[in-house]
Amino acid sequence: MVKLSKENEVHFFEFLSNQIDVHEFERFVYENESLRSEMDSQKYNKLISFNFKNVEGVLNELVPFVSNEIIKESSFFVWKIKNRLELFLNEPENIKEHLDEMYNLYFGISDASGKLKFAYPFLGNLALNYFYWLEEDYLKLYYGSNWKSEYEKIVKNFNFYHEQLIPYAQRILSAINNKEIEFFNDGTYFINQDLKHILESDDVYQLKHI
Repeated sequence: MVKLSKENEVHFFEFLSNQIDVHEFERFVYENESLRSEMDSQKYNKLISFNFKNVEGVLNELVPFVSNEIIKESSFFVWKIKNRLELFLNEPENIKEHLDEMYNLYFGISDASGKLKFAYPFLGNLALNYFYWLEEDYLKLYYGSNWKSEYEKIVKNFNFYHEQLIPYAQRILSAINNKEIEFFNDGTYFINQDLKHILESDDVYQLKHI
């Protein structure tokens, strides 16, 4: 892995999270002179050798290269959690997108042997309140030809749902910043026992509906 400055590291994380596109990432790579000094010459030369003009082709090779050779996977997941919580707090209009991503973080990923890793049960009160009932197939099943009006009604009430979940996002961010939740390189984490009873209880918060 490469020892990057925090500022440069975030650009790689944003690229892997699709928050910046290939062209923005290309500008970052070529305009950032500090990368050359932070990376060994072999990896740096490989990075700048990618054909960024061929967007689809470069993604197939660039994403694995960045994931496996440049960034530390555990650091990326910690950033993803904090970044997604911050976006959730500041973008109620995108609440569905953020809850969907926290749902994925809650369940984690499987490695080559099928073992689960990078799973974060402390996100349960957010992740398990993902808006499955906003999916088109679900709405059509229950509301038939009126599904679009039901969809629009739910979207208008995003702030109502957002306000219910804000305390959980704030508490988790606070716990991470105060070391009540600490992350390890193997994808596991430590959580304060008192906090564990609150955030990882079997009694997940149930959203109130209008």
